[in-house]
Amino acid sequence: MKTGDVVPNVYIVEFANESVTPDTFYASLAAEGVDLQHRMDLSFRFFNGVSFQVKPSTNHTGSDIITQIKARTEIASIWPVRSSKLQMPETQSPTASADSTSRLVKRQDQKEDTFSPHVMTQIDKLHAEGVTGKGVQVAIIDSGVDYTHPALGGCFGEGCLVSKGYDFVGDNFRLGENEPQPDDDPMDDCFGHGTHVSGTVAAQLEKTKYGFSGGAPGVKLAAYRIWNCISSTTDEIQLAAFARAVEDGADVISYSNGL
Repeated sequence: MKTGDVVPNVYIVEFANESVTPDTFYASLAAEGVDLQHRMDLSFRFFNGVSFQVKPSTNHTGSDIITQIKARTEIASIWPVRSSKLQMPETQSPTASADSTSRLVKRQDQKEDTFSPHVMTQIDKLHAEGVTGKGVQVAIIDSGVDYTHPALGGCFGEGCLVSKGYDFVGDNFRLGENEPQPDDDPMDDCFGHGTHVSGTVAAQLEKTKYGFSGGAPGVKLAAYRIWNCISSTTDEIQLAAFARAVEDGADVISYSNGL
């Protein structure tokens, strides 16, 4: 992950106790003539706070306002928000055709796991004992998931392999140009990294073209999209995604932030 510049005048604040709410926080500062623009509500079971943008005025500079906020007893911590960009290698044309590639991969059948990465990591032994991750929920915090892919169940929601999720950014989000457009559909329709990771975790054997399963094909997946179509995001979005994954019952979290 490449950590970018600090987002100008944007901060995450953690409240010191549960009695402080976004409304009381903003109201108390407004009464002192401090104008803050709300960005995200970050109030969760293990974290209580918000992100906001400072609006410097003729009476207050940005640094003056942050010093003023830090001094308040209801504030536990405050951090500047940074941008992040997922660095991916450029896609290159394959040197072999799909047919020749498939001949290089020893197919896994329903009775015996002979897929070479599983053999090398001894996942095959777990599969032979019936250990597939059944009953475990894995959260994929990434670029979303193309849940329409047959190997990933072909559907989204209750009863599907990808049973939960949320899109925190939307396709058109560009930091500094517009705001995120979150919705309940974590579809990965422009990047693909989260789909790849989901397949590594839980691809279904009977639905894969080349005959292999994920390492834990019995799990349920929950997809949380934090990377936009140009693979960028912010600290506040990532914090919200981790919190949502925990509150949705994740047992394991897969978080992609590098090559």
